[in-house]
Parts: sequence; C-alpha cells; structure tokens
Amino acid sequence: TTSAEIIRSLSASDYFDEIEVAREGNILVITVLERPSVAEITIEGNSVLETEDIIDNMASADIAEGQIFTRAALEAIQQGIQDVYSSRGRYGASVEVEVEEL
Repeated sequence: TTSAEIIRSLSASDYFDEIEVAREGNILVITVLERPSVAEITIEGNSVLETEDIIDNMASADIAEGQIFTRAALEAIQQGIQDVYSSRGRYGASVEVEVEEL
C-alpha cells in the first residue's frame, strides 16, 4: 500500500479535513484532522412545520447530533426546508442557519 492509496482511502471516508502520511525511520505516521461533528441542533421560530418533521428531514440528509458536519448537507437541508414552506404557500418564509464552532 502506498501513501497515496492510504490518503485516498481515508479521504473516501469523509471523516477527515486533512490527512498527512510521513515516515519516521521504519514507522509510518498518519496524522489526521477530523471534520467537526454536530453537537446540538436547535430549531426556533417554526410555526408551520413541526420541529420533529424538520429534525427527521435533517436526519435523512445525514445532519443529526453526533454526525459529521458538512456545509453541503446543511445548505441542502436549508433549501429543502425552504421548499417545504413554499409548497405550503409560505413564500415569504425565510430559513436561516447558524453554525457555532465549539
């Protein structure tokens, strides 16, 4: 297995932002920087959609407490919630997301 294969394999897992492979003598050293995980989800101000429905929708997009956080998934779910509001005639509804780094 080459260093490039190790990096490709670890990158495919989507768990790491950075992966470095180095050799120190006869020892292979792999250093990784994990992607952040979702610590808590708070939903506020929703009067048309049930909180549980929003959380279920988010979980189907792999956004749940304890899951690895990706900005792409968050943007997709934001658009999905906006689409649900629009489908219920709430065209003026706005969906805002806020991410707090711990």
